[in-house]
Order: sequence, then C-alpha cells, then structure tokens
Amino acid sequence: MSEDATGSGQQQQDGSFVNHGSGAGWNGGGGGTAGVSGEWVVDGKFAQGLSAKLSDDLKPYAGSIRKFEGTPIQDVLRSYGELEKKLGQRMQPPGPEARPEEVAAWRKNLGVPEKPDGYGIARPEDVPVELWNEEMVRGFTAVAHKHHIPAAAAQELVQWWNGQQMSAVSRYHTEAVNHREALVQGLQSEWGERYETNLQGAQRVAAMARLDVNDPAIGDNPTVIRALHAMASLVSEDRQETGGSGALRLTRQQQADDIQTNKSNPLYGDYHGANGSERQAMVAEQIRRLRMG
Repeated sequence: MSEDATGSGQQQQDGSFVNHGSGAGWNGGGGGTAGVSGEWVVDGKFAQGLSAKLSDDLKPYAGSIRKFEGTPIQDVLRSYGELEKKLGQRMQPPGPEARPEEVAAWRKNLGVPEKPDGYGIARPEDVPVELWNEEMVRGFTAVAHKHHIPAAAAQELVQWWNGQQMSAVSRYHTEAVNHREALVQGLQSEWGERYETNLQGAQRVAAMARLDVNDPAIGDNPTVIRALHAMASLVSEDRQETGGSGALRLTRQQQADDIQTNKSNPLYGDYHGANGSERQAMVAEQIRRLRMG
C-alpha cells in the first residue's frame, strides 16, 4: 500500500482507494468540490446510502448513483467504458461489411421498415391520379431503404414533394389564365370591332387544317392566331363564292395585288414589315404561291 498524493487515503493492491479521513473532496469538509457529506468509497466499493447524501448539484443524478451503491469501483468504471463504447457504436451506421442481423438491428432501432414496400406510401386524395407516379414511388422507397431513412421521415419527404408539385401545378394554371387574358386583350386592342370576326376566321382555318385550337401551342399563341387569321383572309367564303349576284370574287393575281397595295387588307402591314420579318416572309410566300396560279 502507498499513501496517495494528498495523504487522505490509501491505494490497495487491487487499485482501489479507501478513505480514512475527512479530507477535502470526500466529505464536503473543504474546497467546494465535495460531492457528499460522508464517505464515497468503503472497502473499494461505492458506499451504501451514498445517493441520499449527495450535494445539491449531484441530486439530479441520485437515481443513477443509487444503482452503483455497493458496487466495486472497477465495475463502475468498466460499466461506464462499455456505455461509451455502445453509444459510439450507435452513432455509426452499419458499413459495407456489416452482417445482415446488424443492418436489421440498426434499421429497427431507427424505425426503418424491413423492406422498401413497408414504407406504405400511397397517393393522397388531394393529388390527381395523372400526377401520381407509382414507378417513381418505388424508386424513392428503394433509395430510402438503402440509406436507412426512417418511415416517418420518408412519409414527410413525400408529403413535402407532393406539396411542391401541387404548388407548381397551381402556379402553372394561374400563369396560363393570366397569359390567356393578356392574349385576348392584346388581340381585342389590335383588331378592335373585328375581333370576333377575325377570331372566327382563324378558327375556321384551324378546323380546315385539322388543328386543335385547345392546344395551348395553337390556341394560346398570338403568332399562330394571327397567321390563321391571315390565311382566312385568303380563303374567306366571300372571295371563294362563285354564285349569286354581287358576290365578291378576286382572282389569285388580284388577291396578291390587293395584299401589296390595299392598306385595308389585313395582310398589307405584314407584307410591308410592320409586324416583324417572320410574318413578312410568311406573307411574301403566300403572294408567291398566289401568283404561281
């Protein structure tokens, strides 16, 4: 045996310390570091009744300390070391070499289902069928299971994604409505009183060409609508009518001349470049075909 550095105790052959006095650190007699008012260790073991003698700063841990009363110091230290080891292991996910039972235990601890289909992700009622993709769901659950994502987290991620998708759809519809309203206002301002007549002519040509005016690329495209209207002026019923007195009828050469010289012709401005080079080229091609007979 040898006396410790403070002279307040002795070290036994088994490495334990035994208190023989009332020195600071053991019985609250000095230094402000005392944890109890009596002995901590008796015969190499935590003293019985120790948990009832704790200072105020240690009383919150009385339940844990009570478990070790009468336990050898070596066992307490060993238990603490094992606890740290287990806590460290719990913070590390299973690696590539982990055994299947280790992976299963890790997933169970986190709340990960045994198989990808165990996530139970289904289409919410507020998500339209046409926007729900089962193949994408299967791909997501496979990745989630591979990376040990808990079921609750996976469900929340899907809910977040659905919310983003529905918000995007709502924004698209709003933008489409605003675009359509702006289109109508623009054509009404451009065509004035002839808006309805010109629009009907464009719709008639679209039907002849078997174009779907409900397709946004056609029905919501001002350039296409203007082009259909321009074509309607070339094949209008009045100009194609052959019977009846006083019916207006122009030859193809006359139609070409009218486009080039008649300022009232709806294609006159296009031909002279008033509405851009693209439309000017389109009308020039129409005139070329008219003059070819």
